[in-house]
Amino acid sequence: MQKILVGFPLYHQVPANWFTRWESLDRTHLAGTVVINGAYLITAMNMMADMALKHDSDWDRLLVYEHDMMPPTNALTRMAHYGEEHDIVGCMYFSHTPPHFAFAYIEYEDGVTDPLSAATVQAWCDEPGLYPVSSVGFGLTSISRRVLENWDSSIPMFAQDQRWGSHDLWFCKKARDQGFKVFVDSGLVCGHLSQVSVGLTHNQAHAHTATGNVREFSLQ
Repeated sequence: MQKILVGFPLYHQVPANWFTRWESLDRTHLAGTVVINGAYLITAMNMMADMALKHDSDWDRLLVYEHDMMPPTNALTRMAHYGEEHDIVGCMYFSHTPPHFAFAYIEYEDGVTDPLSAATVQAWCDEPGLYPVSSVGFGLTSISRRVLENWDSSIPMFAQDQRWGSHDLWFCKKARDQGFKVFVDSGLVCGHLSQVSVGLTHNQAHAHTATGNVREFSLQ
């Protein structure tokens, strides 16, 4: 059973219902917490990784827990059962704006990276499990300690550029280049706070409308 160190990249204030949800989580497998307050996100993430490695608790996975995530109360317990081979595991959560794509992506052989289609999201949520993907958003994402400990020091851990965009997609790409694997846990469906909590039903409501050129990805 793995022990979870939770890292909070916060920016001064958090919503009351987010705090209430955090307080309601089953924390049986919690090893401790690290908090970064008020730093630019990429700076905060790099600081958090450094603090985690220096933390005096016995932990196995660092959980990045952003201020707008609403996980189920058994989230930490579920993560404690991940295997050592599950290097990076993101939850199933969705963008604030229509068509509410999931923050889980596939990079195809032509180099194009697409979010999962609504059909794939529904199929995977119907069969909860850990599915291999190319990258995930970092709203609620756990990282095996061995990823941080064995990271190539010549490669920035968290950064962004024109090709890979955000810090989380950068991290996943650079991790895969080093042989680590990325998964999305379709049994860990989280709300994404805005003025309302965005979830699976919002994603599915747009399954047959603004899907653009998203491809139908299958593990088969």
